Amino acid sequence: MTTYTSPNAPTGPLNPPSQDRSPPSLQSCALPSSSTAQPAIAAVRSRIAASASLNSSLLNTLMLTMDAPAALGHMGRHMTILQTEVSTHSVALDALRNKALQTLRRHELFRDSIVRRLTYRVTAMTAKFREKASLAEKEYTETVKELSRAETRLKLLETKLQEAEQERKELERQATDHGEAHRKIDELYESVFAGPTPGFAEEDRRESAYYVALQDHERTKKDLISIRRAVRSLVQTGNAFKRAGNSLVHAVNAVDASFFLALSGAEEEIKTQEHYRTMALSLVEQAKHNLHPTDQKTEEVTRRLLDTIRKSAVNLKDVSTKQLLLASVAEAGKELNEAAVLLDQLKTLVKEKEKDAGQNLGHTARALEDTRQGLQEIRQEAFEKVVGFGAAPPAYHECCDRVSQFEEVVDTGSNPSDTLVDQELVDETSSDAHSPVAPSETTPYYPPILLTTNAAVYGTDAVTSMDLWTPSQKLARG
Repeated sequence: MTTYTSPNAPTGPLNPPSQDRSPPSLQSCALPSSSTAQPAIAAVRSRIAASASLNSSLLNTLMLTMDAPAALGHMGRHMTILQTEVSTHSVALDALRNKALQTLRRHELFRDSIVRRLTYRVTAMTAKFREKASLAEKEYTETVKELSRAETRLKLLETKLQEAEQERKELERQATDHGEAHRKIDELYESVFAGPTPGFAEEDRRESAYYVALQDHERTKKDLISIRRAVRSLVQTGNAFKRAGNSLVHAVNAVDASFFLALSGAEEEIKTQEHYRTMALSLVEQAKHNLHPTDQKTEEVTRRLLDTIRKSAVNLKDVSTKQLLLASVAEAGKELNEAAVLLDQLKTLVKEKEKDAGQNLGHTARALEDTRQGLQEIRQEAFEKVVGFGAAPPAYHECCDRVSQFEEVVDTGSNPSDTLVDQELVDETSSDAHSPVAPSETTPYYPPILLTTNAAVYGTDAVTSMDLWTPSQKLARG
């Protein structure tokens, strides 16, 4: 006989096997000899019998508090609505009080002003005076009534809010007790049933299936975390591109502002560009590492992106004049713009992977929860069979589905790329590492004002090859 009709199941994930114990499915399947089987079975049944009272108590707690978690969520939403209404009514009440004060003053003008009354009487407008006085009195009376109703309504809302707060505290206590009971019953079942359980072959089979599903789910979570790290690295790469492009622009401006190249400060700007270019290269390499293994298309775009970033360097050793520096900067800018286009393509591919991985995580979370519920059910049934009370099916049912908990992904590790970037790149607000939106349209990093071509200095072929990064005629003079 069961002691109740609505027992419940755990809410937290079962404790995984310890590091020194393989999942049951991977352990030896050899059956114990007849001389050792009976004592082993007796030991398991003894553990079940010894835990039966605690099991029954915990299940009873789960039954009594099973509605608390959902009710707590509803109460939170209810209180939010009440708080909004209280705030709205408070504002409306202040407006009514101001209106009541204004109508009172108008009413008093007609009620208490002897001069005004005599003026209307002398001008033979007594009827009009009475009409205005009556209208002012009526308006004031209606405003006072409306104010009274609003004050009553506000007091009622505040009372309801206070009552809801008290109820929320009680529900919060029950929900805490419910979660604690789940935790304790998980620990109890692990202490009784973890590993091979002689005499309970079905429990061993379901436990093995649970750990297989758990390993698959953890592998999926790990893949999703790696992809998200790659997305974050690519977002930071785009920010590094912007800094590198700005440095190239500053280098050109420095050349224009100084008569001597050596004194222009352009070399420092080129070094800054090299810093961000190297940073971008490292970030893409890290993203590539996080995406491994990957499909051929993603691998090809990544390879082209890395090659293009490498070609966007400005070699100061080969630059001796302003013209050579400007030409080198223009070529680097062209490669940087091409790298930006490739980066957007790679972002699109990786975010598709992130979306697919998220969907796959939902599937593995559902599979894990199904196997967990199946394992919980057979363990509940074992108590019913051994001691005659517990929660055998159909009395047993799952009160708390854990899929949403299993779908939570928290990256507790550190992304190596985070140590490669300045905080300004991490804090960039123009990009979102986890938003499944299409990448922004790539625009050249060189400001439009500097894009006027100078065919007279470089020639038509040179201007064509420099594309958008051709310096203006003013900046090209040496």
